[in-house]
Parts: sequence; C-alpha cells; structure tokens
Amino acid sequence: MDVFGSTLECESNKMIDGFVATIKTLQEDIAKITDWMEIQENKFLALDKKSDEIVIKINNIETSANYLIAGIITISNLDSRLSKIEKRMPLSIDKTFVLERHTDTWATQHWIFKNSPCAQNGKSRKTNKWLEHNFHHMT
Repeated sequence: MDVFGSTLECESNKMIDGFVATIKTLQEDIAKITDWMEIQENKFLALDKKSDEIVIKINNIETSANYLIAGIITISNLDSRLSKIEKRMPLSIDKTFVLERHTDTWATQHWIFKNSPCAQNGKSRKTNKWLEHNFHHMT
C-alpha cells in the first residue's frame, strides 16, 4: 500500500483500464476514418467516371466541329467554283450563248441565239437558221 491507501495491483488495473479505453477510442476513430476514406474513394471514382464522360463529350464536340469546319470549307469551295462557272457560263469558247439551264425548248435556244449581242460564227448561224426554219412559229 502506498501513502493514499491504494495497492500496486489496483494502480496497475486502473492503468490497464485507461489503456483499454484509449485503445477502444482509437479503434472507433480508425473505424470512422476508414468509413470516411471509403466515402472519399467512392466520390473520387465517381469524379473519375464523370471526367471520362466529359472527355468523351469534348472529343465528340471536337469531332462534330471538325465535320462542320470541313463542311463549311466544302461549301465555300463549291460556292467559289459555282461563281467561277457562272462567270464563264454565259459565253462559250466561240462566244455564243449556250445557257443550257435556261433553254427549256429549242425555241428558247433560238431566241437566245437570235438576240445574242455576240458576233455569230458559221456554226451558230447554221444552228440559228435551222432553228428558225423548224421552230419559227414558236418564237
């Protein structure tokens, strides 16, 4: 017995009980930390999955944008080609009108040849005379 009336065995039991309580508290804290870490891991996996989905969507948007750009370039090229063709279309190589899209009938074509401000060559005169002979009643 010591001065305060307790025995060494009693003091040892109190220390052991204190250690047991501390260990129990630490185990509870470890369990809470483990649960928290699992929750954080699940959140991280969810964020990782979302980021993968976002990357896929960005790639799809980039692919769509590339298709749109290619389409715009194609339309621009076609538009420039069409304007070049339209500039050259009214006059053919021998300077006679041959607007095929505006000639629904031979009579219309005859009218184009007949009213053309361009000088007529032998071929166009021959065609014009043939049209005038065969379709003069339609003009």
